[in-house]
Formats: sequence, structure tokens, C-alpha cells
Amino acid sequence: MGMAGGKTTVRQERPFLYETKGQKKDRTLALRLTREAVCSVKLFCTGGVLYNLIEIAWRGYTHWSMFFVGGACFHIMGRIQNSPYIKRTLSRCALCSAAVTAVEYVSGCLVNLVLKLNVWDYSALPLNLHGQVCALYAVLWGGLSLIARPVYRLLKKAMMEQGPAHGQRISLHC
Repeated sequence: MGMAGGKTTVRQERPFLYETKGQKKDRTLALRLTREAVCSVKLFCTGGVLYNLIEIAWRGYTHWSMFFVGGACFHIMGRIQNSPYIKRTLSRCALCSAAVTAVEYVSGCLVNLVLKLNVWDYSALPLNLHGQVCALYAVLWGGLSLIARPVYRLLKKAMMEQGPAHGQRISLHC
């Protein structure tokens, strides 16, 4: 408070009024990184739900552990599909197929072989590896990555554009 011409004035505190350009740059970077982290979590959850829906449509049932497998696969596929270093669609599909198959193998070994939850068993299918992955599903995941790419890109773009307006606190909108 101060006295100006006999009147009492209240000085309004504005956040970040006295910050330097470097501090503002750091704050902007922190907000962007926070927004990206929240967006990644949302994309992971979206992938988990989509994976469960695909599995219900394909097999008629799913398992809770597949939410985490699906989230990881969707996020990895999105990152591969949007990579500026991989130009050809066929290369992207092949890499997505390999990545999803690797995630499925590792999770299958953990969920099915170690924890004995018996979520799936591909032993009866040709070209399988320990009953956890097989060539047929590897190819199908490569094809499905063609759909995952635009879905991931559109969701990420929509989430990143929902950021807080100037002067608002950051919320769970990416």
C-alpha cells in the first residue's frame, strides 16, 4: 500500500512481473514440457482403451493387463509413424510391426510365462515364438499401424492445441 495524493493505493501483484527473459524462457519450456507429459499420458490411456476395444472385437474378451500393453504400443507406433527420419510408409509399418511384436513378446513372457495369467497362447499358430508372438499377428500389427498413424497425429494435435489460455493455470488439458 502507498499514499498517492492523499489516497491509499493498493499495488496489484502480477505474477512473473520481474522475471528476466531467461526465467520467462525457462517457465515457457517447463509449461510446454508439462503439457507434453500430460499429453503423452492421455495418448497412452487412449491407446490402452483402443487396444482393449480391438481385442474385444477380435477375440470377444480382453484382460486388464492389455490396457498397459496397448498404451505402450499406441505410443510407440505414434512416435515411429511421426518420425521425420523414417520417410517410407512400408518402413514405418515394418518398424511398428517389430516394435509391437517386441512389446507383445516381453509382456507375454511376463504375464503368461512368469505370472501364469494365461492371457493368450499362440502355440497352435505357425511361426510362433514360445507361444507369445507369431508371424500372422506381426503382419496384422504392421497393417494396423496405417490406421494408428493418423489417429495418433490427430489426437496429439487436438490435445496440444487445448493448452491453457494466456494467464490461466495449466490444467490436465494438453
